[in-house]
Amino acid sequence: MVAMDSQLESVLNAVNASRDWSGQTLMSQDILTLEPTDASMLNEHYLEHAPRYTWAIQQFNEVPSSEHFNAVVNACASCHRGTCPGPLSRIEKRRPQVN
Repeated sequence: MVAMDSQLESVLNAVNASRDWSGQTLMSQDILTLEPTDASMLNEHYLEHAPRYTWAIQQFNEVPSSEHFNAVVNACASCHRGTCPGPLSRIEKRRPQVN
């Protein structure tokens, strides 16, 4: 999850500097195969929301935009609300400031 956040931060920093979404991509990971720090986090909520994250990344990579980037951030936040709410304030910092 730290790598995902770093990737979001890198793209966001690049876009904030250039004000251009074109050419930006996010590496998609099958987060259902990742091993959590705490196995109790692999609950129904996580299993339901993980594919939404993958879908949001696909949409962003097809058409990089503020809207699609926010969909990725929303997917992260939505999943974390039902599994591990600790990083929510960090996730919210990944909202783009440019369109």
